[in-house]
Amino acid sequence: VAYFYLSSYQQRFRFHACWLLMEAAGALARFPHPANVRPLTCETAGSPSSLITSWNVSVHRFLRDYVHRRLPMRSRTSRKLVTYALSAAWHGLRPGYYLFFLGLFAMVGVEELVRAAAASVAPPPPNATDTLVAAGGKHNARRPTAGTTDVDASAGPSRIRILMARGLAHPLTHLLCHLWTMGCLSYFGAAFNVLGFRATMELWRSVGFYGLWMLAAPAAVAAAVIAGAAGGAEPPPTANGHRQHQA
Repeated sequence: VAYFYLSSYQQRFRFHACWLLMEAAGALARFPHPANVRPLTCETAGSPSSLITSWNVSVHRFLRDYVHRRLPMRSRTSRKLVTYALSAAWHGLRPGYYLFFLGLFAMVGVEELVRAAAASVAPPPPNATDTLVAAGGKHNARRPTAGTTDVDASAGPSRIRILMARGLAHPLTHLLCHLWTMGCLSYFGAAFNVLGFRATMELWRSVGFYGLWMLAAPAAVAAAVIAGAAGGAEPPPTANGHRQHQA
């Protein structure tokens, strides 16, 4: 696993160095917005989405604006899957590219599932960062206003929910999410480096397919949390103000 992480880092480092040199040349030539990577954000990312939006920025923006948003599909998941498939084809036809981008697609899917689970049991954490389990991104985080506390008591959350909301914004949460993100990225990134299907399967088998378990575990927990929150929700009130209860 440590070898996976180190090999993934040295692969990314080569791109960091190349893009930073290009950025320096663009800055000297006075080109507008020459940056194509945010190395610090990439290497400290607390979620797959944060990592993806900071890597190969120009291509990411192109795929987002001209592919994902313009595909004639109502399903956001379908549009996202097609976009990842096109990104894989952009790199080439070797199986490793498609396995890698399929892994990224699954990572983002788990991230969204965990975000939904967090939102179902706790209000958005104050001063939320880009952590995987944050109910919203930085721009969605609820900021306290004058005369209020970090968690609005008028919303009536239980003390457990208040503690959960604060825990989601804790630096340790970001660290755990970062380790999960980089662990999965290193696992699926091996396919991008090896490229061959059989060689990738043998490599993944040698580490016990740990990346699949890293996807399955939080997905199962998040699904259970969402199901529990939905099952524990109070029924809507009737016209006379009383709540309906199942027999």
